[in-house]
Amino acid sequence: METPYPPSNPAAAPGMSLEVSPSSVQILCATRPWVVFCAVMGFLGALMTLAYGIMMTFFGVVIGQPATPPPTPGGAPPPNITPFIPTLGIFYLVLAVLYLLPSAKLWKFGSAIKRLRLSGSMEDLEQVITQQRGFWKALSILIIVGFVTGVIFFLIMMMTIMATMPKPR
Repeated sequence: METPYPPSNPAAAPGMSLEVSPSSVQILCATRPWVVFCAVMGFLGALMTLAYGIMMTFFGVVIGQPATPPPTPGGAPPPNITPFIPTLGIFYLVLAVLYLLPSAKLWKFGSAIKRLRLSGSMEDLEQVITQQRGFWKALSILIIVGFVTGVIFFLIMMMTIMATMPKPR
């Protein structure tokens, strides 16, 4: 026997729908073009950084320093920076890989919004929120890594400057 009443859901709050409201879907769909734009720009930035890293590593190894570098104004030979150029290139290669992480998370976020637009289901909304959380988590980790790396490089630079300064007489 059928009842005229909707089935009860004891887990749902009174008056709460398990459907995603059309306005919520519309708001998320309006953000999707910007999410995709940022993801594509992140992928392009990673590609450019990868190209810079490859070129810097290649030219640093192959070309190197000129055979007879011109002397500095004081007459001393210039410092040999040749070993640092490929190292800097490798650093750029690592950066390119790191740039891919938030871009991939943004792309997944945009794809989840597209699925939500097609289905309107609560499960797809949860996926959208999960993908967004993943993006912010990845970005936060990269910010922490960048900050710590910057502090370490600053300390190394300061120690190098202090070690190479002329001693007072």
